[in-house]
Amino acid sequence: MFYQDKRVLVTGGTGFVGTHLVQKLLKRGAKVRVPIHDRPLVIKDEGIETIHADLTRQEDCLEAVEGVDYIFHAAGAVPRR
Repeated sequence: MFYQDKRVLVTGGTGFVGTHLVQKLLKRGAKVRVPIHDRPLVIKDEGIETIHADLTRQEDCLEAVEGVDYIFHAAGAVPRR
């Protein structure tokens, strides 16, 4: 499979779209990295690496992308009510 043993970063991996994307990538054999900011990850899997990151900070972005093969950017700023 295309993503087998590839390292994939999924920003927004704790959200609705990102959670589904992470699940699909895991089924295809990817090693998935998910930056965590203010929302917990609901998926538990050995193929997931979580890192604490604020993607508005350049240093955190550089750390998040280190060593990855592919990036899916599904993060977005959602105003809180």
